[in-house]
Amino acid sequence: MTDSDVKLFVFDLDGTALGGHEPYARFPRPFARLLDDLDRRGVRWATNTTWSVENQFHLVADSGLRSRPAVLTGSTGRAMATIRGGRLCIDRRHERRVLARDRRFRRKHAPAVREALGRLLAEDLIDRLALNRFEQNMITFGCRRGCRKRAWEVVEPLLRSRAYHPWDPHRPASGTLLPDYMNKGEALRVIQRRVKVGPGETIVAGDARNDRHMLDPSLARWLVCPANAAEEVKARVRAAGGIVARRRYSWGLVEAVRRILAGKA
Repeated sequence: MTDSDVKLFVFDLDGTALGGHEPYARFPRPFARLLDDLDRRGVRWATNTTWSVENQFHLVADSGLRSRPAVLTGSTGRAMATIRGGRLCIDRRHERRVLARDRRFRRKHAPAVREALGRLLAEDLIDRLALNRFEQNMITFGCRRGCRKRAWEVVEPLLRSRAYHPWDPHRPASGTLLPDYMNKGEALRVIQRRVKVGPGETIVAGDARNDRHMLDPSLARWLVCPANAAEEVKARVRAAGGIVARRRYSWGLVEAVRRILAGKA
């Protein structure tokens, strides 16, 4: 492999490109140099995170980068933007498509959602519930003491039908369910279509459970995670023949991407 095979580098922020340094909301210099070096090589870079695109704009501006992202992806794919002429350009068409999808989802799944939430309340299994937060079709709940197992049994039909997926698949005492289309794998597909780059030319980096959808060998030829990644993420990356870096956070990403560019992965 030569470095010309790599055309796109997509990464998460918290715990992946950020962490282990101050100020937090700024890329460490080694990582900023990597991004600029990739840009000089003709490799584009993009984010795929829960951060708002507005906060990401300030992060990029404060990091002293010469290069600019191909795409800033925020709110788990709900928002996308570019930076042109020093200004943040939010993709309103993408936002409208997402909102239209939200409406279709609600029409289709409202009966099943009402049934599940009604049972949670009727059986007094939860002490906290939020639905459709920020118009995102998200469900969040907190389980009463001793009710965690039963609460997750009640929402299991929503997961089994794949209408929703859990933010944390370990099913803790508080749950967050996201609609099926709100995941980083879907966001990665949109990024690739926009920059006209395929999975065979893509590096993806993440560290946490909510990165699992984009850490998929069908979406990226090279999967990367830093040494601080969750153990299940490391196992996922290793199983796909990816790189679990020896170093933590962005220093691990620099290590792994340099190996890929050198043809050692």
